[in-house]
Amino acid sequence: MGGRKKSKSPLAPPPAAYHHGDLREALVQAGVAILEENGLAALTLRETARRAGVSHAAPYHHFADKEALLAAVAARGFQMQREEMTLAANQLAQKNDELQAYGLTYAAFAQAHPSLFRLMYSLGKAKVPSSDELNKAAASVYEGILDGICEKTGCDRKQAQSIALLLWSSVHGITMLWLDGQFEGPDSPPLDALAFQVTEALGPVLRQQNPAA
Repeated sequence: MGGRKKSKSPLAPPPAAYHHGDLREALVQAGVAILEENGLAALTLRETARRAGVSHAAPYHHFADKEALLAAVAARGFQMQREEMTLAANQLAQKNDELQAYGLTYAAFAQAHPSLFRLMYSLGKAKVPSSDELNKAAASVYEGILDGICEKTGCDRKQAQSIALLLWSSVHGITMLWLDGQFEGPDSPPLDALAFQVTEALGPVLRQQNPAA
């Protein structure tokens, strides 16, 4: 019928092609793609193997179980997020604009990758065992913000922590409210507009946290 999607041919090449020596990378890329296309429920070792074009047993050479795969996919998400936030901040010349760029890009990343974003920030609640890779990747986002604030404003580490905490908690809060549908309605603003309003309102407060800015 008109609304049904055609199933893919079993002979079609897998979306993520596996090349010898890059199995783990191919599996992580496939996991990210599955998560973003079909959600967390679809992200299994079996489906990841199928997407990468390898046997069902192949993922176990790199991941002990599904939870280990989830940790690797979440780690990749944090790496992607930090790269985008750093790039956005570096493209702006004004100090306050650079701080605002962290918040705006944070929200934009969540809007572009909602399922990945939820996985990244919910692994603790889901009781998925962590990993060194995930811990380092998650910490790198916060450390990147701290480094950027110190560099852009000239404040010390303690002041940067206060600024980062205020900025991060505010933008994360508004982002999660938006993802959870709390702003649904005919007059509801898009997430980028909400993030802009929040970061604009934070401007004077951030300057109070760092008088040198």
